Amino acid sequence: MIGWQTSWIAGTGLAVQPRLWPSLSLSGMAFFGAILRLRTRDASGMPGRWREAALWLRSFEFVGWYVVCVLGVPILGCLLSTTPFHDLLTLRLGYRCRIVLI
Repeated sequence: MIGWQTSWIAGTGLAVQPRLWPSLSLSGMAFFGAILRLRTRDASGMPGRWREAALWLRSFEFVGWYVVCVLGVPILGCLLSTTPFHDLLTLRLGYRCRIVLI
C-alpha cells in the first residue's frame, strides 16, 4: 500500500521524496525480519527462550500506564493527569527518595 499512502513528486531530489524513507524502512524490516526468521527457525530447543519472552511481555505494563495517562488528559486536563502519573510511575520504578519525587 506504499503507492496508495505516499506519493512521488516529480522534479525533487531523491532524499526529499515522501515515498523514499517509508519504502526503505519497510524494505529493511522485511529483509532483516526474514534473516532473523531463517537464523532462528530451530530456536524451539533454546534454553531460556520463554523466560526472555516473559521479560519482553512484562514491558507492556508501561504501555498500560501510558494509556491510562493519555485517557485521563481529556477528563482531568494535562497537568492534573500527568503529575500523578509521573509520581506513581516514579514510585513503581522503585524510587522512594523525596527529592526524586519533588
